[in-house]
Amino acid sequence: MKLSEHGGEQIIQFLGEKTLLGIRSLISEETTNLRAVALTEVYAQFIPLKAVNHALATDPEFCIKLLKTFAKYVKHADNQIVALGQHQVGERLAIFLLELKSQFGTNTDGSINVYLKREEMANFIGTATESMIRTLKEFERNEWIKICRKAIYIIDEEALYHLAKGCHIKLA
Repeated sequence: MKLSEHGGEQIIQFLGEKTLLGIRSLISEETTNLRAVALTEVYAQFIPLKAVNHALATDPEFCIKLLKTFAKYVKHADNQIVALGQHQVGERLAIFLLELKSQFGTNTDGSINVYLKREEMANFIGTATESMIRTLKEFERNEWIKICRKAIYIIDEEALYHLAKGCHIKLA
């Protein structure tokens, strides 16, 4: 989550397995205004600044991997900006649900393996909580998803994929 000057929070990314957290601030030597919240069990490893600086100075392969990681993060940010600016709420929610399933997988019962508050979901896709809840209900009426308590099951992944790509699908 990114903290604004006024203390507001904006979810900017969900990180899955084998991702780096805090590397931008480490490299730029800036104090971060980001906050991380674990939604699942996490295994984290601290890498001292001295070790990173040594790797940057002596290991070209490390530098290339780091650049590729930064490029991936920039691409994600670009996609998020485009989605917020050009996609309707339903398209953004479809993209979001498919990304959650891709990053976190599913539980043995088939539900997406991460539980989020509706407010957190709305925050991430850039809409009001009420609008996001209405869209979730529309998805459920169309039998694209099923909601049971906090669990979300993707029933028709193909429909969500088409909606995420901007194909017009009639909502119930």
